Amino acid sequence: MLTVLHADDDNLILSLVKAILEISDEFSVSNYSSGFDAIKHGSSYAYDLIILDFQMPGMTGVETLYSLKKIPLLAGTPVIFLTSDVEREEIHNAREVDIIGIIAKPFNPDKLLDEVKHLYMKYKNSLNENKQIPR
Repeated sequence: MLTVLHADDDNLILSLVKAILEISDEFSVSNYSSGFDAIKHGSSYAYDLIILDFQMPGMTGVETLYSLKKIPLLAGTPVIFLTSDVEREEIHNAREVDIIGIIAKPFNPDKLLDEVKHLYMKYKNSLNENKQIPR
């Protein structure tokens, strides 16, 4: 089972993403309602995947990403941004720190699970092609 750290300031999105991913029994999702909470509570576990909202009050998704990447347990963890602002330059500039995809909001709930699995498998396959040892 893949473990997911998910941070979003919208409780409806948190609940929806968790329900969609966990229905497959392939994911276990830990939800955090801010970047600060994700860093504070998520830093003690080596998650397989991070899903971040880009626009969160107090600390943006990119700021959260850079802070999470400083935590040794999360340094190599792949990241998916879930955002309504897919064209932001900050997101595309952050690809150097393991962003494996961007999923646009509003997303199609019927396709979210497949999109997340596709992005994660594409990432894992790229590791194998580069002969790196996956986490």
